[in-house]
Amino acid sequence: MKIITLTLLIAISFLFINCADNKAATNEDQIAPENRPTQTSTAAANDEEDILGEWELTLMVFDRNGNKNMEEDEKSTGVKGGTNYFKFNADETCLYSLTRKSRGRYTVTTKSNGKKELTLLVHNKYNDKSKPEWYKENAWEIYSLSGNELILFSVSGGKFDIYKKL
Repeated sequence: MKIITLTLLIAISFLFINCADNKAATNEDQIAPENRPTQTSTAAANDEEDILGEWELTLMVFDRNGNKNMEEDEKSTGVKGGTNYFKFNADETCLYSLTRKSRGRYTVTTKSNGKKELTLLVHNKYNDKSKPEWYKENAWEIYSLSGNELILFSVSGGKFDIYKKL
């Protein structure tokens, strides 16, 4: 019974947080492939190489005090598991999953404050005339990226997603 309750709690919280992240696209959220930013720095190129591969969500940590830093007490109360999965390819295509694997594109850009941002682009498969062929589904600040760990911060969701490399 505890497992069912915990699984239900994780699913509901994950759905709630992702619904907050997935606002309707505005003109500034819509990024056509020809308008995507290009990387010019060596550091950016290295980040893109480090992010390549398969990643699985292992822990969701809520930023309870809203300071955009992950403290140990917040991490110790994080929610384990989840179904998020990413596979980033060198040609900027990816597979992503909340419940099933879907194809998409991604970009890693440097914001004006020097922080890296990962943007997930999805295909307009239903030909919604209000959206371009590829549009911004979600974006995260890359809080940390090392060989085996990727930590993404969702500003609108107020949480850190910790992924391990598969």
